[in-house]
Amino acid sequence: VLETLLKLLHGGEARPPPLDAAGALSSNAATLVDSVLLPTATWRAGRRLARLRLLAVRALVRLLQGPHADVSPNSDRTIDAADAGVVTGCIGWVPRSAVSTWVMAVTTAPASPAAGGTSARPPGLLPVLLGCLDEDDLALRLETLTAFRLLLGDVSAAHGPDLTAAAIKLVYPELLRRLDDAADAARLAACAALSALARAVAAWHACADRRREAALGATGSESLGYADPASGEFIETRLDVVHWDSILRAVVVHADDPAVEMQAAALATLAEFARLAPAASVAAVDVPLFRERDRIRAVLAAATAAQQAAAEE
Repeated sequence: VLETLLKLLHGGEARPPPLDAAGALSSNAATLVDSVLLPTATWRAGRRLARLRLLAVRALVRLLQGPHADVSPNSDRTIDAADAGVVTGCIGWVPRSAVSTWVMAVTTAPASPAAGGTSARPPGLLPVLLGCLDEDDLALRLETLTAFRLLLGDVSAAHGPDLTAAAIKLVYPELLRRLDDAADAARLAACAALSALARAVAAWHACADRRREAALGATGSESLGYADPASGEFIETRLDVVHWDSILRAVVVHADDPAVEMQAAALATLAEFARLAPAASVAAVDVPLFRERDRIRAVLAAATAAQQAAAEE
């Protein structure tokens, strides 16, 4: 029964009838993800369960795509809210309020069972998807990278869900690992997901700066965070230079890839991150022996110039 439901959601091989024919899918999508897709996508031993994980992630992607299921998995296209069929306040058919909750919930370990209860809180959506990136099935890895691209791509929009430093630190190392995937298709999909993450980080910077100004009456975006006056909690607003160094070093290697398509994808991803990274991290990128060192240096120089221009405004 579960497999039939999942096949219906992602449409199978043939073009399915409209999933939202009754106009009620968006009001039930969050429950469907929480109650069906997320538990099914969580790793458990067994070949049949691996097949169900693939179907669950495909169904999630289908829900996030909404009426735009024809969007290429590696495309950087963003869906304009004015497009026909877009449900207001949703990513595809999934309410943005639910996506915000999932993105902010970075729990990796189950919580202690409630008093008198026997069940623990399941891991959040991000940890479950990250687990799917380690699967042997290439199709599942590709679908999972597409899910990350769709989730993170919408964060970059002004109406997107919140992002936290904890979520970024959880996600980026695993996406970087996919740049070394055995399949070129997965490596290209990882570049697309990382580019979406870079745009989400840019939106996080802007949002964090606004919140800092509202809380403290000052900007100070050069620091890594601030203490909230009301709660005393330290709010991170920037990643530490260690994280930026790791990101740039990992991406720049693939900008020198023998495959032209991978070169182009990695250079585009490098440009996205270099525009956000501290100047010291960008300057520390060393490419003297790379065949494509001139192109890489041009990308880094353009990013530095863009940062300087923004600072002067």
